Amino acid sequence: MKKLEECARGNEAVPVDQWPKIVDEPVLLYVVHDQAQYEDDPAKRKSLWEAWFQGTWTDFNGGGWTWGGMCGRVTHVARLPMLPMLQSVLDESKE
Repeated sequence: MKKLEECARGNEAVPVDQWPKIVDEPVLLYVVHDQAQYEDDPAKRKSLWEAWFQGTWTDFNGGGWTWGGMCGRVTHVARLPMLPMLQSVLDESKE
């Protein structure tokens, strides 16, 4: 999860309600567990009850975010970073 947090730092995360929901687009999702509200220590709250996960939007069964990880609600979404090799190819094509 540490690597996902580093990836999200480089990309601008936006509140979940402002993100365009594109089916099956892989993104980073910031998930907060309901239990987080009872943790007084901010460091413990972040390490135990909040985390970044890779996930996607689905239209199945009325739609919703899907991810593999802890239960909770998605509060923010960020783009997945591009692979360096792909980024260099895209940069070259712009020249």
